[in-house]
Amino acid sequence: MNAGSVIICLFLCLPAVILARGAVRLWRDPGLEPADLPMVRAARMSREGQHAVGRGVAPLAVGYLALVATVALAASDFGHGSALTRVDLAACGLMLLSWLLFLTVAWFNWPRFIVPPRLRSDTGLISNWRAKRRRAKRGAEQ
Repeated sequence: MNAGSVIICLFLCLPAVILARGAVRLWRDPGLEPADLPMVRAARMSREGQHAVGRGVAPLAVGYLALVATVALAASDFGHGSALTRVDLAACGLMLLSWLLFLTVAWFNWPRFIVPPRLRSDTGLISNWRAKRRRAKRGAEQ
């Protein structure tokens, strides 16, 4: 592994650690709102969007950790055997799966076991958007 790969891995580790710390805080602190996490507050979006992103911070942290593992394994000097390739593909698959789970948590608040227990009754972004459209449509008809 050369110096550039080490720098890239360290650079990618920072958001992974910040997201993992935020996920742990969100699960343990009942008074913490998802939109109040520092990495979520930095995103320029509506409060509803920040809340949805904050709910899905756990799978996003796993995705970043898998990205670090993928980059580290791809840049390693351990050789290019079939076992290393399988581990690298597994890390890449885990990364893609966790980011897909992040999107489903933000959009639909599903699967519920990934969402902190006190936020499981919330609705996702798409459900909220549909409800707003129905209310606006009913209001326009009257």
